[in-house]
Amino acid sequence: MLVVPDGQGGAWVEILQIELGEAYVQPTTFLVFLLPFNLPGADIYPMFVRDDLTRRDGGPLGDGLQRTTLSWPGQPAQRPVVQISRRTRGGAFTSQNAVQKTEKVLEWLRSR
Repeated sequence: MLVVPDGQGGAWVEILQIELGEAYVQPTTFLVFLLPFNLPGADIYPMFVRDDLTRRDGGPLGDGLQRTTLSWPGQPAQRPVVQISRRTRGGAFTSQNAVQKTEKVLEWLRSR
């Protein structure tokens, strides 16, 4: 795991070798996300995974997943990624810690 301060009191985190499950051709991915300085008063959003993410059934990645590029302090050069858009609506995010939110998003990704 790589943790890099964001210069505003938060931190960027990269977790390596996360299991993806049976839905994807790739068995593992990295996960990059920003822990904002105002946790728990803010959501952990967005999250990023490997750019070559491919469904085993050949279907599209679907809603909530979009190819883009990412530049962050852990790797200043832009790299292609897939953005996971799973924002926690309303004030519910204040009841989740960073580990719970990350697990919730990964469970959603694996179940697609």
